[in-house]
Amino acid sequence: MKIKSVRILAGILLSAVAFTGCGSNDATKAVSESLETEKEGISQNEEELELLKPTEEPEPTEIPEEETSEETDDTQETEPAAKVGILVPKKEQEDRWTENEKLLCQNLEEYGYEPFVYRADSSEEQKSQITAALNQEAAALIITPVQAYELDEVLQQVLEASIPVFSYDELIMDTDAVNYYITYSERSAGNKIGETIIQKMGLEDARKNGESRNIEFFMGSPDDLDALFFYNGLMEKLQEYMDDGTLVCPSGKTAFSDVAVMDGNQNAARRELLKRLETNYADGTRLDIVCTGLDSLAAGAVEALLENQLVPGSEDWPFISGTGCEAEAVKSIARGEQAVSLFMDSRNLAQECAKLVDACLKEETPEVNDYETYDNGKKIVGTVTCEMQVIDADNYPILIDNGYYEEEEIEPEPMEPESMEPEMTEVPEPESIQAEPEAPEETQTGEDGPENTETEAADPENTDSGPRLRL
Repeated sequence: MKIKSVRILAGILLSAVAFTGCGSNDATKAVSESLETEKEGISQNEEELELLKPTEEPEPTEIPEEETSEETDDTQETEPAAKVGILVPKKEQEDRWTENEKLLCQNLEEYGYEPFVYRADSSEEQKSQITAALNQEAAALIITPVQAYELDEVLQQVLEASIPVFSYDELIMDTDAVNYYITYSERSAGNKIGETIIQKMGLEDARKNGESRNIEFFMGSPDDLDALFFYNGLMEKLQEYMDDGTLVCPSGKTAFSDVAVMDGNQNAARRELLKRLETNYADGTRLDIVCTGLDSLAAGAVEALLENQLVPGSEDWPFISGTGCEAEAVKSIARGEQAVSLFMDSRNLAQECAKLVDACLKEETPEVNDYETYDNGKKIVGTVTCEMQVIDADNYPILIDNGYYEEEEIEPEPMEPESMEPEMTEVPEPESIQAEPEAPEETQTGEDGPENTETEAADPENTDSGPRLRL
């Protein structure tokens, strides 16, 4: 309004100058002075200052922008965690393997991932589970194969989806889809058992004295690459003693193909050792060492020796090795049956696996300590190997101290008195021994009847079946 009035006043003055034709300089001067005073009034007038306030409005608009940026940060923090699929076979030792799954899940969750688990009875089931894991949009897959040689086709889908695959505890074979392998070095495990046998059985002294020790071998499944690695590591230490005669294998079964036991089956190992004992040791030859690659095989060997009336702890009882430190194996060690087992802490394996997965998904350089050993037939797989420890009768309580087992899980003492008591009660039974003579008296009274011919016909059958049961 003030600006408009100034313009009107200036127009009037100009008109006046035009009409009067004189005093133009004074009129022009008056107009300019009026404009200057109006300008000064605009800058100083309170109403004009209020009109200037809208220029400060962008400041509030900047504040909401900061608030919205904070909101976007919050939404990023609440985004769903990346999923990691864990696919494993069902095991005979359900409790221990379930514990391994829990350890894997806990470690992955600590890194901020959402794990889910599939367990398969067969290779076909595991293949379908891998497809299901893809449908769940897993960011990575951790796989312990049911059958190491049968996953290439389905894993090609995983490779095409650019999803990293981590082979856990057992190497997946014949595929280029495996990114990394997490395991205990089976070759190093074989080295450790070989070194332990050399030390415990005094092979160096035996060599100097021209003595020999008899040994029998039982390795893991022939289709298990880890079993072959273990065997190779073992022979790296023992072969020289076999070459010079310090170690002798009376059965002659020393090649991996001859000593591998399908699926590490305990009963198969028991039957095989019984055959070798009957064939190669019946003449009194002493068996000094039973070297096995698994605790299940060691347990089978213990059963066979007990069946042959050998006594644990006696001079005739051989040195028996195993790996895995299963609860029953530790009990056997405490009882003096199995000599040693290799402790492979599944907690370390789970920790290293989660650490490797996290580094890979964050596109960081993973800490891999073996880029040479593990060839799956298609590629050398980068591998993280964990440390292991030899457990014997002297140090097995450390498995309780470090929290791996509860005392009641591996302490054998409560079981021994119970097993001994029935034997003591069975031996002193004079009544049953006295009752047996009464039966012949009855058979003598009925000798003239046809019943005797039936018993006579039955007796040869019984004598045939008796030796079979004993064998």
